[in-house]
Amino acid sequence: MKGQIVIDPKVPREALYQSFAGQPGPCPKCGSELHMMAQTYMVATREGDRLADSFIIGGDFGWFCQSCPVVVINMVKVGEMLSISRHASRSGSRTHPPAA
Repeated sequence: MKGQIVIDPKVPREALYQSFAGQPGPCPKCGSELHMMAQTYMVATREGDRLADSFIIGGDFGWFCQSCPVVVINMVKVGEMLSISRHASRSGSRTHPPAA
């Protein structure tokens, strides 16, 4: 596998959130190159100080640093994904009986 970058997704990482198109540039912590890798993420939403909902999503919006434990999350892509999901279901809503 010459030339292929291997990043261990099991390593705990600091998540940094940025909005960008294309590539995010170098790692904000160490300046090394970032590499996009599709992964699974736990998302938690809040209503004020209270946890409202949590769910797991997968996508290619994480850019991992090979040199330090950082992942840069592309908030533009996450927003697009959540916007699409919002139309398909009601995340965080409580189940209500059908109207009579």
